[in-house]
Amino acid sequence: MRVVKINAIWCSGCLVMNKIWKNIEKIVEIRGLLWYNFAVIIKMFAKWKDVIQMSLKSCEKAETNIYALEIALEGEEFKKAVSNAYNKNKGRYNVPGFRKGKAPKHIIETYYGKEVFWYDAIDAEYPELFDAAAKEAGITPVAAPFDDEIVSLDENGFTVKLKVVVKPSAEVKKYKGLTAE
Repeated sequence: MRVVKINAIWCSGCLVMNKIWKNIEKIVEIRGLLWYNFAVIIKMFAKWKDVIQMSLKSCEKAETNIYALEIALEGEEFKKAVSNAYNKNKGRYNVPGFRKGKAPKHIIETYYGKEVFWYDAIDAEYPELFDAAAKEAGITPVAAPFDDEIVSLDENGFTVKLKVVVKPSAEVKKYKGLTAE
């Protein structure tokens, strides 16, 4: 097992940040740069691309330590998440005329309703969306989000409103010159 740290790789016009990759099979050193299995780079880039395409619509301070966030995932990213949810859960659905797990996505959606995979897609993408939104908003959550409410949901994406508790901010006032009795 090898561990290699690659500081930055310019890939398809996007800078892939610092990351440690494990179990690298083929490493070739070309002019001081480390390149390895290009498919691994593309897979990692695609995963990060989904996180970057997330949209933080709003971040408001609701109370002292509580922020209200509105997060959206739209377009191709949501369709990809629905497709992943279909691939993961297609074996659970029985459709007459097809063996279990062999029915095409559009047939399952016709039989059970077009939103059959939407909630599974939301469940799969929610943790990454929340982490990316907290990072983009510049807040540090100390607990899991609460009061999550799906504002809009359709085949083009979804929008979620939620609240999160953050680290309390402490202001240090004048303390020099104080005496203890």
